[in-house]
Amino acid sequence: MLNKLKILYKDQGFLICFVFSITVLICFFSKVLFHPNSIFFGNSGDGLQTYYNSIYHVLYDASYLYQQAMNYPFKESVFFTACHPLITNLIKMFGLHAYTIGIVNLTMLFSLPLSAWFLYFIFKELKVNYLFAALGSVAIAYLSPQVARLNGHYTLAYCFAIPAIIYFALRFYSAPGIKKSLLISVLVFCMASTHMYFFVFYGLILTWVWITYFYVKGFKNNCKLFLKHFSIQLILPFLLLQIIIFLLNEYTDRTSNPAGFLEYISNWSGVFYPFNKFYEPAFLNVGLQSIPVAWEGIAYVGLGATLACVVLAFIFLKNVLRFKIHYLFSFTSSPFLNGLVLCATISLLYSFGWPFIFGYEELVAHLGFLKQIRSLGRFAWIFYYIINISLIFLINEINNKYNKYYLKTLLMSLVLTLLMYDAYSNIKQCNYELNNSIPELNDASNLLPQNKWVEAINSKQFQAILPFPYFHVGSENFYFPPENDIDKNAYIVSLKTGLPIITVMGSRVSLEQTFLNFELLKEPNGNTPDILLKFKNKKYPCN
Repeated sequence: MLNKLKILYKDQGFLICFVFSITVLICFFSKVLFHPNSIFFGNSGDGLQTYYNSIYHVLYDASYLYQQAMNYPFKESVFFTACHPLITNLIKMFGLHAYTIGIVNLTMLFSLPLSAWFLYFIFKELKVNYLFAALGSVAIAYLSPQVARLNGHYTLAYCFAIPAIIYFALRFYSAPGIKKSLLISVLVFCMASTHMYFFVFYGLILTWVWITYFYVKGFKNNCKLFLKHFSIQLILPFLLLQIIIFLLNEYTDRTSNPAGFLEYISNWSGVFYPFNKFYEPAFLNVGLQSIPVAWEGIAYVGLGATLACVVLAFIFLKNVLRFKIHYLFSFTSSPFLNGLVLCATISLLYSFGWPFIFGYEELVAHLGFLKQIRSLGRFAWIFYYIINISLIFLINEINNKYNKYYLKTLLMSLVLTLLMYDAYSNIKQCNYELNNSIPELNDASNLLPQNKWVEAINSKQFQAILPFPYFHVGSENFYFPPENDIDKNAYIVSLKTGLPIITVMGSRVSLEQTFLNFELLKEPNGNTPDILLKFKNKKYPCN
């Protein structure tokens, strides 16, 4: 370990990447970076729900594997509550309860420079010029479409996730080994337990890496190698996670047909159109007007990567017209990267809703587990990282072919300038958009006037909270959204008292439990709702 640290210390490119990535973080996230324990990136919607589940799990849940913050009187597996189970359980284990918000916030924030470091290591493996690699890595990291997840979908905001699997897969591709496969397996398990989208992303990337490996080195001689290592890399962590979830999952009636499979898709505008950039008029002048795109489908790759796509498409068409079948997919001199470009292209088309949008919606019914991964637009993230890695690699290849220093410097400077401008546009508002305060929650001593109610009641005389207006989001088929900040107020009361909430803002809630909860919405008819019969009296007698 010390030897590796010494190597990094002497790596001039990594030092530049490290300093630059931290500098950008400080400059554009300072208002939240230096007050992480009192700042909420989002004070409503999914973001606030994630904070609530995380804090409640640390403070009040007796179990590390179950949560009882919502949907009282039922309990839920932590893997269905977006409560950052790995992080919050470590917080519980080490007694860092008072710093839950800060630790969660810092973990998300530092995933940005960590992403840049992994990208640099990828470029180093690909033998890219160290300065170009260092600066390009930082720009790509901060242009990431996952930055937008800091506004709400926090378990998807770990920007290092995709660069990390690409780096470890590249190391394995270069020299297969058990230790490398085990490292990949640990990464797959950790990120899949954070959010299952990462498992699907990893599965797609690793599968294409193996396809490339067979294409380059042959299948017959590497079949046993594949069976051994692929089982360790992907099948083992998947089975382990599924066994844990199965053992924890007491409910067998979660919906298998979540709504909105073809609603959250991307299109060419979401990936290539420069919304609100200074060069947007240039697109309009050549007749490229944007088309509507769902928020989940926005994953702008940057102008540099857009131009790289044009170049790669030209190379592909040139090989087709010249009947160079063998070179049809030789976009770069790196077979590994060529395989990833094909993986990225498939991911992009899938994010567009292909083939379902061409009148084949009935195919969705046959997707099995993949039906649960319904926000197809997120698959454009894979394309984002791979196409930008390819951009840096291609420019480096071009520079290596020419000895004219000034032309090389000009081309590298132009590409870096475009990347950095696009990255700047992506993060320039973060200091303000993520800087939200909830005074009631920061007031641990309940000194604020709006928290005086805490002293006026004895929470031990109650066993749960039923918010009005009623809300229920999570069964995926029935939807009663919260109104008038009732969810926020309910979370505050719950965290102040330790009482769970009867209503739900979750994911894949049991349908039977959903129908039982809906009895609370019916007009009184003299009969006790069945759900009330399940409430166990945990109240203390009055003094």
